[in-house]
Amino acid sequence: MTGRFAKSYFSYNFVRAAAPFCQGIVRRACYAIGIKTERVMQMEMLRLRHVSKAYGRKESRVDALRDVCLKVEEGEFIAIVGTSGSGKSTLLNLAGGLDAPTEGEIWIRGKEVSSFRRKELTIFRRRNIGFVFQNYSLMPVLNVFDNVALPITFDRGRQMSRRQIEGLLKDLGIWEKRRSYPHELSGGQQQRAAIARALVTKPAILLADEPTGNLDSVTTAEVIGLLKESCRRYSQTILMVTHNEGIAQACDRLIHIEDGRIVAPDSMASRTGGDGIW
Repeated sequence: MTGRFAKSYFSYNFVRAAAPFCQGIVRRACYAIGIKTERVMQMEMLRLRHVSKAYGRKESRVDALRDVCLKVEEGEFIAIVGTSGSGKSTLLNLAGGLDAPTEGEIWIRGKEVSSFRRKELTIFRRRNIGFVFQNYSLMPVLNVFDNVALPITFDRGRQMSRRQIEGLLKDLGIWEKRRSYPHELSGGQQQRAAIARALVTKPAILLADEPTGNLDSVTTAEVIGLLKESCRRYSQTILMVTHNEGIAQACDRLIHIEDGRIVAPDSMASRTGGDGIW
């Protein structure tokens, strides 16, 4: 190797190894020595390998998911669509560690979470995954600020940063409502508070189950805009279940589920590999 080529080769591979741990430092270092980082920094965030989920036994058995293979890269904003009962929410619950697969493996950030014990999974989920639900799931006895701080309060290994929470609430436009209780907020304001609560732990993955299902069209557009901005600003990966095809088309990728299987439309067939992984 020539000296110049050897230096670039070494730097490139060093960047690949360090990417998951020090992205900001690596990006600045790459920029300083003239290495393009788009391909280097892209990493696999989530992978489902032949995942199936069944409920019940024998005659009462229901196959909610069947042999699902899926790959999600860091920073993707993915919409999951399908008819009611197709397996969308089941997929989201499995990806978030809220349920365990009957068969297959689930990997998040290079770790097989489907093999974790309950306590280990709870800690991992709390520190790496954020959830946004259709019904907001805010604690009615807590004000907005305390609702947002709740995930950090549960995590004894972390210290709460009031400045961080203040920044989140200001970014989401509800800082003035920090002392208000959920019943004093509009639907859009409650969903903003729920998004802030999901983001406060700086999760790698944000899972949203019909986050705009109870909102009007104007508020829906605002919430989707906030999610996309969060994806960009915090380098987060977002999986969102929705029935709204218009919203789905605005995402980076659309995954269609029917009868517990991922359907590959002709227009998206080029996305699949030889092993059927999306």
